[in-house]
Amino acid sequence: DLFEKSKSYNKEYLLDLEHFRVKGKSHVDLERELLYVKVMLKNGYAGHAELLFDISDITALKTLFIEDSIREFIVTIFLSIPLLMFLSFSISTPLKALSEHMKGSIGELENKPTPGLRRQDEIGELSRQFSKLIDNVARQNRELDDLSRRDPLTGLLNRRSLTEKLQFLRQKHPDEVLCGLYIDIDHFKAYNDTYGHIYGDNALVLVSGELDAFAREKSGFAFRLGGEEFMLVLTA
Repeated sequence: DLFEKSKSYNKEYLLDLEHFRVKGKSHVDLERELLYVKVMLKNGYAGHAELLFDISDITALKTLFIEDSIREFIVTIFLSIPLLMFLSFSISTPLKALSEHMKGSIGELENKPTPGLRRQDEIGELSRQFSKLIDNVARQNRELDDLSRRDPLTGLLNRRSLTEKLQFLRQKHPDEVLCGLYIDIDHFKAYNDTYGHIYGDNALVLVSGELDAFAREKSGFAFRLGGEEFMLVLTA
């Protein structure tokens, strides 16, 4: 039995060899699941050795590897979907809301709460810093606007504020008569030329302080129109 089996194996081996000898060099035939190796002999005699290796197990491993790779890819896709949804909800959506909020003007942003202030992560810190920035810019804008409406020397309201304050008093005291007083300091130019601009400026500041205190007592406003010219707007 062993002899017959050996003859059968030898016959199959020779048939397989005929197929591989066509190329005449070592190579792999995945279809037959065989590896053909041709080695030249170096023992001083002509000829070569031919070897056939069964690689069916390797092919099975290759198929198993491909199946495992496909399976892992599918599992990764299914696990990635919830992760991407979580990232979108926790990062992308808040950042988009903050980005849309930042497009508003300073006046609009000052009266709108910044999204994400309660978050305890980097997005929350970004929201809080942006909110502080808006508060600082809005405060500085108010200070600049107030400075632009006041005389820099005396601190009184200037000519630009006159119309605004008249409208304010009309709305606040609709049933009362408003009184306007124009005031000019006599001989101020001579005083300024004689004693110098420093004393002249001090005189303007002193007069402005008295006019402002009087206007406040009468629920009104004091204005410096320019030079030594002033105006009081009072409720009668």
